[in-house]
Amino acid sequence: MDDPNQIALTDSTTMGLGTIYTGLNIQKGQEILTTEHNYYSQQEAVKRATERTGATFREVHSYDNIHEITQEEMVENIIKEITDQTRVVGTTWVHSSTGLKSPIAKISQALDAVYSLK
Repeated sequence: MDDPNQIALTDSTTMGLGTIYTGLNIQKGQEILTTEHNYYSQQEAVKRATERTGATFREVHSYDNIHEITQEEMVENIIKEITDQTRVVGTTWVHSSTGLKSPIAKISQALDAVYSLK
């Protein structure tokens, strides 16, 4: 977003996710990369987007042990799975089943570094 004054409001997270994933210009041969620990509505929005467009999605294993997890591990587990087909990376910020917060800023910075190299 170029203008921080431009915001979008929705009735719910579910509506926001549906709006975002419906608006993606993703095509057959491309993929959405997501984590296996996502909010249900996100997973369903991803599935519907790929069904509609012919794209695919893959789920990344975020961590091995929640009691020993580091932010670096979570970031690395996503970044190492990016391929030439990856067009979108979607993850849940706060995992409802555990309360774990994904390091979204660090993931974003790592993605910026990966895509600036391509």
